[in-house]
Amino acid sequence: MTWQSLPLELLQKIILFSVSDVRDIARLSRTCKSALAAASSPRVWQSLAIIRYGEAIATSSEPLYESNWKALMADDNRRGALPTLSTPSTTRACKYRFNRIEYYFCCIVEAVKWDRNANEIKVYIDVRGEHDLREPMTSALYRLPIRGNGWDVGSANVLLPERFVNEVGTPYRSQRRHHKGYLAYSVPENVTVLPGRYFFCYANPNPLHGADYAPVCLFTIPDQSSNGLADAFRVEGEGAPAVYTADRSPFADDTREIERGRWESVVHRVVLDRDLPGPWYTD
Repeated sequence: MTWQSLPLELLQKIILFSVSDVRDIARLSRTCKSALAAASSPRVWQSLAIIRYGEAIATSSEPLYESNWKALMADDNRRGALPTLSTPSTTRACKYRFNRIEYYFCCIVEAVKWDRNANEIKVYIDVRGEHDLREPMTSALYRLPIRGNGWDVGSANVLLPERFVNEVGTPYRSQRRHHKGYLAYSVPENVTVLPGRYFFCYANPNPLHGADYAPVCLFTIPDQSSNGLADAFRVEGEGAPAVYTADRSPFADDTREIERGRWESVVHRVVLDRDLPGPWYTD
């Protein structure tokens, strides 16, 4: 039995169950006319997109490529699928170093998304503090290369955000302040390939010199990396740190309970409970 003798529907199923790489499908399509016809089917490319990105992301991305599923896969869905890192609850708090119960500031880094189409890093933050809480636009994303047993501060790269998109409907409440949304950092090509650890520091444009907020490590590009950010945001293979998500805020479905749960493991209970229904969580 040859490829030519197989029904088209069966050929399509063989492709779906045995091939997932775009380049492999291209090679297969060159073997004979039957394989070319099967590999050209929009149904095949749509099914591959659903397998790779999940049905929700694949469906929401379809209009971005004018329903051309093959083009979507060839582009690795850069327009609709964002590699995303979630920060562990134990390490995601960027706290003010001089906090007191009666004078408290904290920034939670909820997620980090790599918008490959725009070449931007989106850092999603939930920030709360007193009336003099500083603005998010002075927050730095910076790289520290490792040299020996310490940091090579002299070779550090510091980036400031292009914009902050605030998702809080009422940023001011009582005498305290609240910011929630994402900071967008445009990452130069020469930085995206540099190995090292990448940190975020809230409201400190010069974080290497006396920062008054504790930094949060967002991701690491390994020393031997040849793919830069693609290695830090890897979504396939054993131990892959990232997953694909849509270009949608992790705060979109926030409720009173979700927001309180986010903060319970981070701030002192007295701070959390004071002035309820005050600014430490919102309706």
